[in-house]
Amino acid sequence: MSETNHDDSRDPAPTPPGEHSPGGNSTGCLVVLCTVPAERATELADLLVGEHLASCVNLLRGVESRYVWNDRLEVAQETLLVIKTSAARFEDLRARLAERHPYDAPEIVALPVAAGHRPYLDWIVSHCGRSSPAS
Repeated sequence: MSETNHDDSRDPAPTPPGEHSPGGNSTGCLVVLCTVPAERATELADLLVGEHLASCVNLLRGVESRYVWNDRLEVAQETLLVIKTSAARFEDLRARLAERHPYDAPEIVALPVAAGHRPYLDWIVSHCGRSSPAS
């Protein structure tokens, strides 16, 4: 087995976890999880990216969800949206997603990004900072 000499000085340093920001999120980025009916996934993903509420949305199809609703065990085939956004745009994203989502109480859960590849994180913040075509 041979060793590869890799010069780490060429790679941008990963963003360290924040100690001085709410939730330890010094990157300014969030990953938001939201399950949706499969037939609405593309529409909602395109809406969020098109309105610059998200920089990227991954659609993970074929998710089986089990939950209790109105005292009954429910099973649903859904698509999980993995949404990348800026912390500054989260409330707008949450409101828009809740407005357009077909469920009464949609899953909209934001997870702080503690660290990441700086050029990608900068792109997320930059894209979400732009005005949407409708504004």
